[in-house]
Amino acid sequence: MASAIIKAIKAIPKLWNAAVEKVKAGYRAFKSWWENSVPQWIKNLMTGVTIYDIYQEIRNLIGL
Repeated sequence: MASAIIKAIKAIPKLWNAAVEKVKAGYRAFKSWWENSVPQWIKNLMTGVTIYDIYQEIRNLIGL
């Protein structure tokens, strides 16, 4: 399911760029950004997926 969330984030370049920036800044920065900036419709895709799962998936995608 994390892949569907990543796909939704990537569909909005501004959101994807912010996600990558926050992942590079660390998990706390990413979690805060997620909780305060990500649209609810994307958060609604999170059944069975944690913020940490998404963070790790993005880290893997960008090679960190």
